[in-house]
Amino acid sequence: MKRVGKMNTKAARQFSTLCLSGALTLGAFGEAQAAGNDAALQALFAQANYWHEKSHDELAMESLQKVLSVDANNAQALYLMALWAQQGGNLQAAAQWRARLEKAAPNSPGLQDLDSAKKMAQVPQGQLNLARQQARSGNVPAALATWRSMFNGSVPPSGLAAEYYMTMASDKSLYPQALSELRQYVAQHPQENGPRVALGKALTWREETRWEGIAMLEPMASGSKEADAGLRQALLWMGPQPGDEPFYDTWMQRHPQDSEVQNYFRERRSGQARGQGYADLNSGNTAAAKQQFEQVLQTNPQDADALAGMGYIAQRSGDFQAASQYLGRAADLGGEGSETRRQQAGDALFYGQLAQAQQAYKQGNISQALALSAPLAQQSGTQGSAAKLFRADVLRHNKDLPQAEQTLRALLNEQPQNGPARENLYYVLREQNKTAEAQSMLRTLPESLQQKLQPRVVTGTPGDSLRRQAQEQASGGNVSGAIATLRQGVSRYPDDAWMRLDLARLLQKSGNDGEANAIMGAAYRSGASSSSLYAAALFASENGGWQQAQTLLARIPPASQTSQMRDLHQRVNYNLQLATAEGYLAQGNSVAASNTLRAMAATPPKAPADVGKLARLLAQSGDVTTAVSLVRNNINGGISGNAGDYADQVTVLNQAGLTNEAQRLLTNPQLQASSTPTQLASIRNGYVINDADRLREQGNYAAAYDKLMGAMQSDPQNTDLMFAMARLYQSGKMNKEAGVVYDYLMTAIRRPRTRAAGLLMSRCRRAITTGRRSWQAGCARIIRRSVCCCWRAWLNRRAIISRR
Repeated sequence: MKRVGKMNTKAARQFSTLCLSGALTLGAFGEAQAAGNDAALQALFAQANYWHEKSHDELAMESLQKVLSVDANNAQALYLMALWAQQGGNLQAAAQWRARLEKAAPNSPGLQDLDSAKKMAQVPQGQLNLARQQARSGNVPAALATWRSMFNGSVPPSGLAAEYYMTMASDKSLYPQALSELRQYVAQHPQENGPRVALGKALTWREETRWEGIAMLEPMASGSKEADAGLRQALLWMGPQPGDEPFYDTWMQRHPQDSEVQNYFRERRSGQARGQGYADLNSGNTAAAKQQFEQVLQTNPQDADALAGMGYIAQRSGDFQAASQYLGRAADLGGEGSETRRQQAGDALFYGQLAQAQQAYKQGNISQALALSAPLAQQSGTQGSAAKLFRADVLRHNKDLPQAEQTLRALLNEQPQNGPARENLYYVLREQNKTAEAQSMLRTLPESLQQKLQPRVVTGTPGDSLRRQAQEQASGGNVSGAIATLRQGVSRYPDDAWMRLDLARLLQKSGNDGEANAIMGAAYRSGASSSSLYAAALFASENGGWQQAQTLLARIPPASQTSQMRDLHQRVNYNLQLATAEGYLAQGNSVAASNTLRAMAATPPKAPADVGKLARLLAQSGDVTTAVSLVRNNINGGISGNAGDYADQVTVLNQAGLTNEAQRLLTNPQLQASSTPTQLASIRNGYVINDADRLREQGNYAAAYDKLMGAMQSDPQNTDLMFAMARLYQSGKMNKEAGVVYDYLMTAIRRPRTRAAGLLMSRCRRAITTGRRSWQAGCARIIRRSVCCCWRAWLNRRAIISRR
């Protein structure tokens, strides 16, 4: 612990001035041996100690004489009379008082303490000063050697015990020994306050024993300056939690002017609340996040981070006006990130006004939607683009296609690479039956964007009308009707590759992967046309079959390859390189993986999802710096996708500890506007899983369980959450419960219809194989809660079947 070194030197210097007499006098016998429960005697002892501390031993002894007039054999009074006489140099009187004590209480520990004090008086002052000087200079071994030369045996005399052990504890390597011996000394000499204070202070030096030290010092703090100072320092070292507030309140009651301790507690608690607030916000628990930020603002209404957090919460709930106000207030306070927050405040205000226009459009008020969005479209950059895209969409659905086309073309003149504008213009041109222009626009789009559009309809083929009919049926929600129409079309036009691709896609979405693969299998026959090979390659790439796609594309003669085919070929090769790097990582060969990925990073892709995957693998290989650089450059180029496209980028930023940057990306209004609730929830689930795994590794199983169950209530079919829950059960030795989860997952994906499902099944099998090696009966002692409702339903279903 870095703080220990500073503490140790300081402690050695502070204790070099320890008052030896104070270690022996105040409460020397402890309250248990004082004078029973006689309040009058207790008051006299308190009076005596008061005068002794003020160096008025004659008045102190008068108080003790009053005690002895009531109780002539009071051991504590006799001990103090002997000690103070000895300290005052009246050795004859000291001997007389000692003799009386020995007669009244022959087994009194005070007799040994008096002998030790007498020896202390004979300690050479030069040696004592030398030991203290050596301790101040940091030469602890030499100081200890000098200390030991001043007493016989291995145990220091009572007057030197506190100072000696504190000097030993100031050496990090000797700290455990010092603590052990000091504990033993305090147990054997309960009447001595000095060593007890020293033990309490030493315990506060380490975080794992700090609470024990505070508990020891607090009862003594009001009567001992050393204990009070040690307690204060411990309170400033501690990371206060909500339950610690009474300790700070007690301190402030005794020290109302000590603003440093009070401010420390408030600032640290605010910092913890802020951190927890952003953690809750990232995991999607906006209610808990709001509670944390409000707690911070109650203490400090000008906390910029908490105000910004409230702004992000308002933004997520769609209250852009409140978001703009909160973020604006946070920006006005200055500090790091103020410019970013000012920009975010402006974004929130803009998107709030755009939301009003969108609401008017949803209510059917077209003229108001266009009027509200008109000034917004005059802005530049991404905000103006968003407004123009909205207006074009309103015009298109209002069947004002020429005006929609004009708006989109004007936008493309300003931003030729604007993907959403190109996509929308494609639809507008197609709806105006400008087929040639629409196809020309389609060919200019990147392959990743083409796959998001309606399948390309080749003009002049006999199946065009059937394909358009099927597209309309699917768009209207009649998927089964669309499949029937396309099946009929494939029967009539078996060589129409695009008819087959449309049918295969719909079959796959409906869960019929076997038939989908069979439909596209026609492309593998000898003599298949270039269109058939290209359509099959597209289908393979959409399902992660990069090697298969490469094989199909390689069969297309170079002279027959279109720009779309070449774009797909480039993307296939790119993903095959990524697969090679993934293989290296799986083998543990991070050097080969890093070399492959760095070469790819030299010419990074533009699509955010591809950049994210490359960055994630770079980080996994150990090159976090390059990974973060890729992500930042891609984000700086503008947002051009939804939350799902940026999932890997968010993961990389979080792994690099750049949680604020990840938060800014997630709260980007344009990203949120283009993302579905499912996509946003998926990223939030990633936060939840990371937090749950961290808590699980720390052994905090209950907190991990609560996080996972909270997320599963919103997304009960999420397989990543299920795997995280199964890992939690296995870590908690609840292998039966883990087996239930894995069995459910295996049943749900019994016949893997996609490559992703096959990977899930493989994960299940590996996990079950590993878990069964250590399954034990009756290990449900850590988490006693129900399994997710979907698992319970599956269990009930299995039980019913077994009874038939």
